Amino acid sequence: MKIIEVNLTERVTKTIGLGPVSMKKIGSTILLAGKNGSGKTRLLNLIRQQASVLHTYKSQQQQSNSYINSYKQQIEQQSQQKQQLEQNIQAYEHQIDSWKQQIEQQFQQKQQFEQHIQSYEHQIETWKQYIEQQPLQTEQTQQLEQNIKSYEQNINSWKQQIELQPQQTQQLEQNIQSYEQNINNWKDQIAVQPQQKQQLEQQIKEQEIFLKTPVPIIVDKEQEGITVVDFVPNKIELEDWSNLTKQQWMQRADQAISPGVSTLHQSTIPLIQQVLERWVNATHPGLEFPEGDKQKAIDDYKRLQDIIKSFIGETIYWNKDGSSTIYDKPIFQAELSAGQRVLLQLGVAIYAQGGTLANHIIFMDEPENHLHPSAVIDLLDTIKAHNPDGQIWIATHSIPLLSHFDASSLWFVEDGIVKHSGKKPELVLRSLLGNDERIQKLRDFTSLPSELARNRFAFECLCTPQVVETDSSDPQSLQLNEQLKIIWKNKTSINLLDFGAGKGRMIANLGDYENVSKETLNYHAYDPSASDKDYCLQNISLSYDDAENRYHNSIENLRIKLGDNYFDVLVLSNVLHEIPHLQWHDTFTKMKKLLKEDGYLLLIEDCLLPTGELAHRNGFIVFNTLHLIKLFEIPVTETRFIKHDARFDSEEQRGRLMAHLIPTPYLGNISSATIIDALLELKESGKTEIRKIREGDVSYSNGLAHSFWIQQFANSALCLSELGV
Repeated sequence: MKIIEVNLTERVTKTIGLGPVSMKKIGSTILLAGKNGSGKTRLLNLIRQQASVLHTYKSQQQQSNSYINSYKQQIEQQSQQKQQLEQNIQAYEHQIDSWKQQIEQQFQQKQQFEQHIQSYEHQIETWKQYIEQQPLQTEQTQQLEQNIKSYEQNINSWKQQIELQPQQTQQLEQNIQSYEQNINNWKDQIAVQPQQKQQLEQQIKEQEIFLKTPVPIIVDKEQEGITVVDFVPNKIELEDWSNLTKQQWMQRADQAISPGVSTLHQSTIPLIQQVLERWVNATHPGLEFPEGDKQKAIDDYKRLQDIIKSFIGETIYWNKDGSSTIYDKPIFQAELSAGQRVLLQLGVAIYAQGGTLANHIIFMDEPENHLHPSAVIDLLDTIKAHNPDGQIWIATHSIPLLSHFDASSLWFVEDGIVKHSGKKPELVLRSLLGNDERIQKLRDFTSLPSELARNRFAFECLCTPQVVETDSSDPQSLQLNEQLKIIWKNKTSINLLDFGAGKGRMIANLGDYENVSKETLNYHAYDPSASDKDYCLQNISLSYDDAENRYHNSIENLRIKLGDNYFDVLVLSNVLHEIPHLQWHDTFTKMKKLLKEDGYLLLIEDCLLPTGELAHRNGFIVFNTLHLIKLFEIPVTETRFIKHDARFDSEEQRGRLMAHLIPTPYLGNISSATIIDALLELKESGKTEIRKIREGDVSYSNGLAHSFWIQQFANSALCLSELGV
């Protein structure tokens, strides 16, 4: 497992005094260089902490999408809720009006009832008096009495209704009060909706910011958790085993197999004792062991001895008292130096954990402490050998250690800021040593940096080309996009062939730009070798669903499938210098058939290669503007021939990262004569540059340039000799 990207925002880093951290396309070895207090250890601790919570972070990302959808639904529902609440308010207000009318009607009814009662009571009194004053016949009396009785019943009925009215009124008033409370609650709900909406929108914004924030730690393999193993012993003193029971020290020995070094001070001597005791027993003539166990004990003993011998230059022995010894003393009495004790612990760790370290992320914070520089380098090489699919992070200010690794692994930490040092080790030298005078003293002592640069480049020129991984912020990727925009001016979509696609770095980086999509760019990849096919297909699939249909290993099959004159642009990015000159004519002829008549060949080259390589038997050939004009016989009046310098604004880097747009018709001009002319111009350029550099300052960059132009001069001469010149 490897961490391939680190994206730590200021929100995360400022609490520990670091600036934002962006580390892209990280390799197998990462060197964090800088003076004490620069932030190296804080950075390692922060990466460890972020790695430990990565699974939680991804879960939070998934939850954020759910939260956003929920908040948006709540905002959408607010309008419906408001409409429903307003309808409820209107209905309740109508009902309240109805009840108030009933109360008013009750008051009127009461008045009417009282009037009726008064009128009926007066009539009853009249009838009673009439009966008393004028005796009537029985039938008349009965009729009046019935009338009186009927009126009295009505009066009682009205009185009962009047008595019930307060209770009814009270009930209606309670209903009105309850409904008014509901109305007020609903009005409050409507009133707070804008504030709630604003809060929901703010929560959506915060969640969207979280989703847009780059994942802090990106690894090359998806799995539940990331384990970071610290591999610098934190305790120097080794604990003795002799005061423990055998069961206890055997348990201590078994602890050594756990990845890391946190308990090595306890388990180092017990493990050595365990291995030697088993070897003694297995090889004792008087003891019988199963053959498999015997051979394992012997093999374990030999492997441990080899590791310890390589680390501290001594062999461990078994004395007559049954103790593991070194320098004729039991190990815990041998008065080992601090460095020897550290190396002994690490040797035991490699022995015990070597089989489990094949895929780990290892952190080593200042491993040079207590150790000789050569011992540190040997140690790191051993760890890397036992961790082939893993990664090692090293925080250091050891110049010998830094010089051992490729400069592309170097990251510079200063005042809490992390940046890639790459091919500018002078930044690190200045930070570690202080000023130019001290750097000069180091130069005088070691012949650095110019000789180192020349020697390294010369050595690299015997090695096969290496694939360099970059991202969309890489100057050449930006340069590619800018040149494609020239072609896009007259087209809504362009057909592009990535010639020598390798791992598909081009489409992976282009896919990061806003102006590039599957609608605006019809991308195809060609590479004669299928060794990186899986990587390339993976990168193509980031932008297209039909990756297999866009990958080709044969130009003939590509022409059969897509036809001639299909592509608007054919891109060679850092590829031309790897094509042998004897293949140029055939290669460019095939390219012309693939391109439209108004198409372009886009050549992108690093015209001062920072790394040497043996691209073919004549090395490598890097052409710049003048050499390309000679190769394709391009007249100086040709306005469609466009050159672009990615670093035109840098006096130091100007003329290095070049892009050239060459119209299709000129590809047919290449011939043996134009090839010779171009190579002669390159040879002359090499001679001129070599003389100029030798008259200039002695520096690392000039050392690289000197080796580059010597190779150009020699390689062009080799090519010309094959052409009979």
